[in-house]
Amino acid sequence: MTVETSIDGIDNSSAIVSFYDGKVFMNEDDRKQAITEGRMTESDADYRIVPFVKIKFIGRSDMMTDRPAHTEGGGEFIADPDRFPQQWAAYRNKTAAPTGTPLAVLTALNDGDVAYLEEKSIRSVEALENLQDSHLAGLGMGMRRYRDIARAWRAAQPLVVNDPAAASEIARLTAIVEEMQAQMKPARHKKELNDA
Repeated sequence: MTVETSIDGIDNSSAIVSFYDGKVFMNEDDRKQAITEGRMTESDADYRIVPFVKIKFIGRSDMMTDRPAHTEGGGEFIADPDRFPQQWAAYRNKTAAPTGTPLAVLTALNDGDVAYLEEKSIRSVEALENLQDSHLAGLGMGMRRYRDIARAWRAAQPLVVNDPAAASEIARLTAIVEEMQAQMKPARHKKELNDA
């Protein structure tokens, strides 16, 4: 099964997805049938609690879906849990979906900035730093500055590599760069003397 990577031509990577319990009200005929079949009694509520899905797109206030989740796929149709497995797992386990690095680490932002970004469904440094230019206009003024703050913070973080082979290659390349910089130093110094 292939999982849909876009909705109406918009990449799923810009989607903010959450599942929650919602009410689906039953019409009178369905209620009578459920009572007749013994699935409910007269005193039961006239609704069922079912999973709902809310899908919002960063930078697109005109693109939002809030509906009962499609929990079973079929044919070309892909079930919501298959499209958004991390969010579905978080809903089933009653935990928050992994969000990345909290915005609070960005000391250049005050509490109001963080609240503003969270209101726009941007809840992590990763989500902020990966905003595309095309999303910025739909999010309001100041978003480019916020994104630049997140990118500057990320650039200042030390590189952590858990793969020994990659760490070895990074060390080898770093040594080559340092050697090249050392070779360039006398040439730069000579050019500065000639220019003076």
